[in-house]
Amino acid sequence: MKIVATQDDDVVNSIVTATNRQTQVTNEDLFALGAFSKKLESFLASYSDVEKLYYERRSKQYNAVSGIKKVRIITKSQQIRSFAAMFLDEPHRAISYYGDLQTQVGERIFNPAHKLEPYYVAAYAHFKLEFLFRNGGIPVQYKPARYQLLMALRYIAGGLEMPSLNANKMEGYCAGICSVLWDNGRAVAAFEAGIDAVNRSLEGAKLTLDVAKTRVFTDSIKSTLGLPIRRDPTAS
Repeated sequence: MKIVATQDDDVVNSIVTATNRQTQVTNEDLFALGAFSKKLESFLASYSDVEKLYYERRSKQYNAVSGIKKVRIITKSQQIRSFAAMFLDEPHRAISYYGDLQTQVGERIFNPAHKLEPYYVAAYAHFKLEFLFRNGGIPVQYKPARYQLLMALRYIAGGLEMPSLNANKMEGYCAGICSVLWDNGRAVAAFEAGIDAVNRSLEGAKLTLDVAKTRVFTDSIKSTLGLPIRRDPTAS
């Protein structure tokens, strides 16, 4: 047995990476130790008190920190799922195909070339929607479609055309969505518009988790919002 004691995060990260074969460490766990995740953690915490969030790179890292509300802590899973739903148009995968999303870490998700703003927007939209569910602003019966609602909100608040995730224009695009999310009345109205798209896509059918985890449901909502549909007969 070898014991290494150090206060240097870079040394800790190197040891964890080097010993990955001996333990069950996921791709996102390793990526959480890198520079991008550190920048993301600082970026989410750089906003003012009302808009501030805390990205949990390491499990339970905020447990001993006083003054931080649990609802404002964003886990790796929540960050990945909400980002995939909002900015990759894959809310159905965020529900039941999380393993597929994990394999995309470092490429389509947490890509070092990406701007940080989309990750904050996705995290805050997740926080805001859960807040509205808890406080009765949005009926809880729509929880199965929470990730579709995040996708819909981006189109409703940001428009149909999205800049590249590494483009400078993405900063302004996200600022426009933030202006909606930070205003409670506008946020409720935007999510209600998303609910209308969900209802029209259901065509009277009952909303269930089994329905929400299908690409067919996601594509139907996109069509309702006036978006082109990706046709892939092999997709889930």
